[in-house]
Amino acid sequence: MVWPTDAAYPDVLRTLDALEEYRPGHPDNLYERVVRHARRAGGESVRAWVYLAGPALAARVRAAGPAIAGGDWHRRDVTLGASFRSSERD
Repeated sequence: MVWPTDAAYPDVLRTLDALEEYRPGHPDNLYERVVRHARRAGGESVRAWVYLAGPALAARVRAAGPAIAGGDWHRRDVTLGASFRSSERD
């Protein structure tokens, strides 16, 4: 997670948007920036911006991406991600 100061927040958000090629309201975004609740290491819940797959990318991943057993990204078999990435290049 990134915790920018209040003064740096607008610049950090612009930089993250550029990294994710996100343009507010643009129909061709691969990702959508949304607010979600995240849990800090101490257990505190905070509001956070996250980038979720937009409709076109989500459809592509659902059609061609491997399912993550149990839906737990942290406990996934990391070899699955490599096979998905290599199939995207073909």
